[in-house]
Amino acid sequence: QFRYSSTMNLSSSFSPHNDVLNASPTTDPEKLSLIEELKRRGRACVTTGQYPHGRDLYGKAIEVLTDLSSESNSAKRDLSILHSNRALCHLQMNKPSDCYDDATSATCFDPTYLKGFWRLGQACMALKKTQEAVDAYTAALELEEGNKALKKELIKAKKQLVKDQEEAEKKAEEEKEKEKDATVVRKPSTVSTASTASPSTSVVSNTSGSTTNANTTEKCAASNADFTKSDHVRGYKVVNGKKTSFFHHEQTEEEKRLIGDIAPQRID
Repeated sequence: QFRYSSTMNLSSSFSPHNDVLNASPTTDPEKLSLIEELKRRGRACVTTGQYPHGRDLYGKAIEVLTDLSSESNSAKRDLSILHSNRALCHLQMNKPSDCYDDATSATCFDPTYLKGFWRLGQACMALKKTQEAVDAYTAALELEEGNKALKKELIKAKKQLVKDQEEAEKKAEEEKEKEKDATVVRKPSTVSTASTASPSTSVVSNTSGSTTNANTTEKCAASNADFTKSDHVRGYKVVNGKKTSFFHHEQTEEEKRLIGDIAPQRID
């Protein structure tokens, strides 16, 4: 018979193990007796897949054993086992973070307990802490070199570690390329006038060249005269070998006779 506490554990309110979960032993013998009962029921729950109940039972056992404040190696060993067993329950309940915490505690209480490192490796793999998983399985194999199951787990963890490293490197390269693209200042492309000139532009250029050559020829031809072929465009013409205004009218002999002498006369 175990004494019940006045306050019931809410997480275990409807547990069939309330008689032990709510027990409050006062003496060391009572505490040790309760711990044994909790461990027995915990094993039964794990065997039948009742992991939530197993978690609660092992949790109560850890609480009571810690309350004994024993620093003996035996007590530490028992705490290591209890934390390891509760870690298994957490893992089966898909709670890898809680499993990680309990497994770490198990390895701290007893660094020679193989299952503690095994559970830690499993938790690390679930949490994608692959390097820690490799370390945990390696430590477990140092305790039992011939364990074939552990060797398989270690090989699996190492393969995953290589894969994770390759993915991390690929992601780093992608991030690097993104940063490079973000910092590149794109300048507007300069297009060569000569290479992009349209056919019409080329024609104009050729025409201009032809006009220039023609003007040069005309200037050379007019070196003995003061008139060029283009002068008529500007209102000039040649009369009797002289350049004069386009509107200049040269009088005929008949017109001169009719008009008479119109030259200004000096008045005395």
